[in-house]
Amino acid sequence: MLAEVYRKMGDYEKVLPLNQKALEIRENVFGPEHPSVAASLNNLGGLYDYIEEYEKALPFIQRSFEMIERELGPEHPDVAASLNNLAGIYDNMGNYEKALSLNQRALDIQEKTLGPQHPDTVTTLNNLDRLYHKMGNYKK
Repeated sequence: MLAEVYRKMGDYEKVLPLNQKALEIRENVFGPEHPSVAASLNNLGGLYDYIEEYEKALPFIQRSFEMIERELGPEHPDVAASLNNLAGIYDNMGNYEKALSLNQRALDIQEKTLGPQHPDTVTTLNNLDRLYHKMGNYKK
């Protein structure tokens, strides 16, 4: 909660150690594979992404994704959300092909599990559209 207050204030130097401590505590209390650990990994990776430290963000988001996929299976909507997070990092790093592949997989999962009209599905379609635009592919 305190980390969220600092984040909203833009004081990322105070947010980072709080997110790191939360991850450490959750790993010690729940074990390294607990869903709460995946949430902390995602928070920490998201913070690094937000402050444009993409190389630091990637391993946290990648590990979070892998944990969620193991826990829920490859076709769960939460896996699709995690794929979108991972795709966002690759997009920000300029690796559009990797981001495109991950967003496409997320879309496939969402269309099957949530349907084509679900807001999450539409968000992923927008992500794909933006990526195609960045890649100069306006025909998709």
